[in-house]
Amino acid sequence: MVARSRNPIARRAARAAAARTVNMAAGAHDTRLRPCCGPCTGETLRFPEGMHTRSTRTTLLLPAAIVLWLAVLYGIRFGLMEVEPAADPCLGAPDGLLCRGRAALGLTIHFQAFGITALAMAALAWLVPAPRRSWLATAALLVALPALVLYNVRFGAPAAVVALLALADAGALRPTTRTSP
Repeated sequence: MVARSRNPIARRAARAAAARTVNMAAGAHDTRLRPCCGPCTGETLRFPEGMHTRSTRTTLLLPAAIVLWLAVLYGIRFGLMEVEPAADPCLGAPDGLLCRGRAALGLTIHFQAFGITALAMAALAWLVPAPRRSWLATAALLVALPALVLYNVRFGAPAAVVALLALADAGALRPTTRTSP
């Protein structure tokens, strides 16, 4: 009987310890209980039938989305916010749509809205169960990136760290392979 703990890492470790005990009692040859490898039989690692994990496509999707989002953010930073005074379109006509958007973005940067929002989302990611935790932590990371790129480092850096830790705890950063049923 595995003791019930609130900590998911402790629960996972307790289940693994219980599975090792059952495997040792069963002679460590029953792969339906736990994969067998190494010293007991000299066999390689085998996974139980019907075990499905994330595909490589979804594993590569997060880093690709982060790189694309960073490219967009740096385009906004250097193309809209840090414009040379000689090429600034807002000096001649400050009432244009581009200038209003730039002013609104400047206010969100000034009030650190990106960093505070990302930190709140990353903290909330620790309170939700594991399947939704990875989605909320990913959203927090994608909101923390504008905070880091657009001068909100005070709240953006801790938000990015907490979001990455929540992703790691949910298992979203673990490399996996897909097995056929």
